[in-house]
Amino acid sequence: MPETIETSAPSPAPTGASRLEFSVATVVIFSVLAAIALATIGSLTDICLGDENPHVRHVRQYSRTMQRDAYDGSFSMDNRVRLPLYWTPLWHFGLAWLWKLFGTQSQVLAQAYQAAFYLLLLLCTYFAVRRIWDVSAASWAWLLVATMPMVCVYSVLLFQDVPGVAVSALAIFLLWRRNFFACGLAMAAAYFVKLNMLTFAPWAVAAAAWLSHGNLKRRVLAAAMVALPVGAIFAYDTAWRLTVYEGRLVGPNTDIRRYAASSPDFSSDQREAIAKAYRTKPARYFYWQPYNLYEFSSIVSNVGVAVLVGLAAALVLSWDRESLWLWACAALAVAGFIMFFGRYGSPQVRYLLPALLPVMFLGARALSRWRMRAWLKAAIIAACVAQAAAACGFIAFKRNICDDDRRAYAWLRKNVQPGNRIFSPEQIITNQTGREYVWSPLTPSYFMTMEDDASRLLRLGAFRVSHVAVPLRRTYDRAVEGDHAGGFARDFLEHMYRSKIFEKVYSNEGFVVFRVVYPPATE
Repeated sequence: MPETIETSAPSPAPTGASRLEFSVATVVIFSVLAAIALATIGSLTDICLGDENPHVRHVRQYSRTMQRDAYDGSFSMDNRVRLPLYWTPLWHFGLAWLWKLFGTQSQVLAQAYQAAFYLLLLLCTYFAVRRIWDVSAASWAWLLVATMPMVCVYSVLLFQDVPGVAVSALAIFLLWRRNFFACGLAMAAAYFVKLNMLTFAPWAVAAAAWLSHGNLKRRVLAAAMVALPVGAIFAYDTAWRLTVYEGRLVGPNTDIRRYAASSPDFSSDQREAIAKAYRTKPARYFYWQPYNLYEFSSIVSNVGVAVLVGLAAALVLSWDRESLWLWACAALAVAGFIMFFGRYGSPQVRYLLPALLPVMFLGARALSRWRMRAWLKAAIIAACVAQAAAACGFIAFKRNICDDDRRAYAWLRKNVQPGNRIFSPEQIITNQTGREYVWSPLTPSYFMTMEDDASRLLRLGAFRVSHVAVPLRRTYDRAVEGDHAGGFARDFLEHMYRSKIFEKVYSNEGFVVFRVVYPPATE
């Protein structure tokens, strides 16, 4: 049974503070309407952006096998390209189960499933903050979370960031209700939805001990009730990874160097070319990532102006006892982000969502205590609505396969023989053509800038690449952007037109396809 002991009431908002009070009925109705709107946008657009392509492939694979697999079954031609299913699988299994239950791999069902997590996030945010502080802080928190651009976008895209933080919000709500074992189960589920939600767990264990009150034994018991479910699922996941990935926590895309050294399928020249490619990087190389945290424009466009205003206010006004615990939660999540995503060169803003959830709670607390004029409160609310509308408009426009791409995919599907691969930077190639794509194992930055055609041909042959697919929207100027693997350098594209090892076989206004010209086979 959850405890009923209450903490001391938080200090009331100052007289004249910007009270914003939504009733439970208002929150529920508008949350449901917003979730329906996002599900509709998702259903009317195409699954085509970034990692939602492999996520959907993996759901389809799970719906066939209904077991956790180590590698993507779409890449089974040989061991030269293997894509590990390294993310935790609870979200995938949930959608796979729904597809199996309804007997259809419906995108409408997938988008409704994703939007349901948005609804869960909004309701848990409101009720958690209302329990921590009051209805005004809860109303501001609901508004900030519901309209945050990144939350809106990733409630349409089939990524696990919003589902993971939604289950984490449920865990925080249960934590403040002092239902500690249920909180632990929710924390475990959040981790099994999205790996970086694990950053909440140590904080929740400590917070449970604080919230339980009583003697040391009661506090230790409360902390254990949170820790045990999370520890159990983490131990299972770690053991599974170490087993299937041969002593590693995350399986490599391909251990091509080890494979090349031991496989008789490679010639000595191919082995030498592969080894040189892996030990050489261009001088100006950097690891390209979209929506980089280190770009201020990415922070504003993903987080939104209203949340930044709330954060600024929180730095001044949110320092009561409950706020200190939430600051600790945000700090721990930021530390986890730096240690993992910063270390491995993947600082996308969306990976900070576990830190941004408590930050939005703190911002809401500050806004509820801020003595602001009516016009300023109206301006913040208007900014929230405007940024949500802009995010929805952006994703409705962006998440579509254009006609040029559709025609190119149809050509590739018809002309690339099974058993051959396509060199291209986008995983959608495999989803749309049924042919394996290859990109990072060929070390594209080195491939485009430092390698000669003879060595390129050796490595393309090693990976059984028959065609190179170039979406022109994924080309860049090296003089401006440096050397990276986010697409094709334009000077290399010009080289391909002149090269004897590449032959242009298809083009339209947005897409070019080259055939790789190999020398005639000798007896």
